[in-house]
Amino acid sequence: MKNKKIILPLIAVLILALLIFMFYFNNNKIELTNTGKGKSPVAEKTDSAELFFPDTKNNQCLVCHKGIEPIRDPKSEMMQEIYKVALKAGYSDNECIVCHGGNPNAKDKLSSHQGSIDYLIKNNGATEFYPNPASVWINDKTCGLCHAELVTTQFTSLMFTEAGKIQGTAWGFGGLQGYNHDVATLQHRK
Repeated sequence: MKNKKIILPLIAVLILALLIFMFYFNNNKIELTNTGKGKSPVAEKTDSAELFFPDTKNNQCLVCHKGIEPIRDPKSEMMQEIYKVALKAGYSDNECIVCHGGNPNAKDKLSSHQGSIDYLIKNNGATEFYPNPASVWINDKTCGLCHAELVTTQFTSLMFTEAGKIQGTAWGFGGLQGYNHDVATLQHRK
């Protein structure tokens, strides 16, 4: 009987949350429109805020890396911030360089995957090409441009330090004796 008292209100709350979610996204539809001035297409929200979309035909990275999609939905806040950094850097259609670095002006594979642009170097961004920009050894220059607090705390996280691993193993074998090292020690009798 107690379970019914808990489950029914829980179901009601979930249904209410679903209805609110559906209502919100139905009223904030996003439609693509073309500016008609030869610029990249712009999306307009119903609240008239504009979103930027790079012109993939001008993305030098996509000459070789055909079919690569953005790492997030182009309308998402994260991708819009990446597009803004590329725009500030003077490479509005080459957002790949914001995280990967590299030379967007190069026409060959070797040159494309060397160095970085001055804007990123001067603003604590990528200083060279990074095939894996999420690597903990360099992500202060990639992810850290926008997510500095997450990058700085990664080095003290349990996943990174594996703190407690020895204690967890000792506990699993029934030995939490501290540093006495007396677990499984045989006492010899005379």
